[in-house]
Amino acid sequence: MAPKQASIFTVVIPTLNRADVLYSAIETCVRQDDPALKILVSDNGSEDDTAKIVRSFSDSRIHYINPGRQLGMPEHWEFALSHVDPGFVTVLGDDDGLLPDAIGQARRLLKTHNVQAVAWRKAEYHWPDHIVLSYRNWLQIPLRGGSELRESAAVLSEVLGFKRTYTALPCIYNSFVATEVLDAVRSRSGGRLFPCITPDAYSGIAIACVIDHYAFSHMPLSVNAASRHSNGTSTTHLGTEIDSTRRHYTSSATPLHPWFVRCASVPVLIAEAALTARAYLTPSHGWPELDWTAMFELAARYAEYRSPVVFADTLNALDEIAQRADQITAWRRIRAGVLCCDPPALPPPGVDAAGDSLVVDGAALGLRTVADASSFVGTALYLLGQQRRGERLRVHQVAACLAPGLDARLKKIWESNLLQLNDRPNINVLYDSSPTKMGIWYKLRARLRIRFRMRRAWRRLRAGLGMGPHVSSP
Repeated sequence: MAPKQASIFTVVIPTLNRADVLYSAIETCVRQDDPALKILVSDNGSEDDTAKIVRSFSDSRIHYINPGRQLGMPEHWEFALSHVDPGFVTVLGDDDGLLPDAIGQARRLLKTHNVQAVAWRKAEYHWPDHIVLSYRNWLQIPLRGGSELRESAAVLSEVLGFKRTYTALPCIYNSFVATEVLDAVRSRSGGRLFPCITPDAYSGIAIACVIDHYAFSHMPLSVNAASRHSNGTSTTHLGTEIDSTRRHYTSSATPLHPWFVRCASVPVLIAEAALTARAYLTPSHGWPELDWTAMFELAARYAEYRSPVVFADTLNALDEIAQRADQITAWRRIRAGVLCCDPPALPPPGVDAAGDSLVVDGAALGLRTVADASSFVGTALYLLGQQRRGERLRVHQVAACLAPGLDARLKKIWESNLLQLNDRPNINVLYDSSPTKMGIWYKLRARLRIRFRMRRAWRRLRAGLGMGPHVSSP
C-alpha cells in the first residue's frame, strides 16, 4: 500500500527527564514543512522542564501526552504508540533528529516502491557531552544515495546469522511503518506490540515477520545521536549495573527470555529479541536459524574493546547464557581466545577510502546540538546531489547553501569541510536503485554534451573567420 498525499505521518518522541536535549529533537521535527505531520511527545513522568519545553513551541502539529506514572521502556512505547492516528509512524529518540525534508523523502520512497515500510541508514552524531571524551562532537555522514527494495526473509536470515545488525531491518526506530502493520503485530503477539525488553530490536524482527518487502534508503533521513543520557551508550561503555541500566530492567514488567540474563552486548540483545519473537510470530517464509556460534563470536569481539568491568560482566553473562541455552561447547571454543584490548579509535575526519562516508569534527564546525548536526548533514547531502551531475563543487556553490546566521569564521570552516565531498571517488555516478544503468546514462549524456559544445565552438570559430556555415558536399 503506497501512502496517499494526505496520509498522516507521526513522529513519536518518548522522553524522560531530558529537557536539555529534547528541544533540539523537536526543533528538527518542526522544520519539516509537511502539514500532515504529527509530532507526539510522550513524557514518561519527567520531573524536569520537559512539559515547559514542549509548550515553548507554537506549532499546532505538536501533541503532548503523559501516562501519569513512570513506565518501563516497552510499556511506555506501547502507551505512546496507542495514541497514533492511522497512517505511518516512527519513533525518534529524544536526543536524535530528523534531517531536512525527511517526511517528504519518506513519502516519495513509500510511493515509489509501493510498500508499507521504509527504513534508512542514519547519520551518526555524538553530542558534546558524550560520556567518552574522545568521542565528543563527532559526526559521520553516509554518502551513498539511492534506495532499494529489500526482501524481509533474506535480511532477517542475515541478521540472525549476525552478518548484518538489526538496523538493516524495518525497526520502528529507523523506519516509517504503516500503522496497520503494527496492528497485525499486536494481533499476533497477544495484544502487545513489544513483549520484549528491547523494543527497537524486537520491532525490526516482528515487522519483518509480517511484511514480505520494504524499502531501504541508503541516504539518511535522520541523525542517530548519542548524548550523556543515551541508555545504549551508557550500558555498552559502563555496564549493566549502573543506575540507568538497572532501572531499565527493573522498571519494566516485561521479562527477559528464560535463556538470557542482563548483558551489555548488542548481539545478545538481538538474539534475545529473536527468540522472544519466535514465541509469538511465525513468518510466512519460516524462521531462519539463530547462529549461536556467530552470536558468541561477535559478542566476544565487542567485549574485547570495552572497559575491564564491562569485559568481565559480558563474559560472565555469556557463560550463563551458554549454560541455559545448552550451547556450552560452542562458547568454550570462543571464550578461550578472548582478550581485553584497547578500544579502536573512531574514523578520522575526511572521506573514507571507499567514499562511503564523510567524518567531520563537530567542535570545529561549531556544532552544539543535534539540530546543528542535522543542518550540516542536510547541506552536505544537498551538495552531494550537485556532484551526482558530474560537477565538482565550487566555493561559491557551497557558500550559497550555508545558513545566513553563520559568522565569517564558521563559514570558512563549513566551506572547507563541505568541499571535502570533492575527495569522494566516482562522483559521476548517480546513486539510485539501478546505479549501473543510471551511471551509463550519465556517461553518455556527458559525452553528448561535450560533442555539442565542440560543435558550437567550431561554428563560432568559422563565423569569426568569415568562413560561413559548413555545408556538406552532395
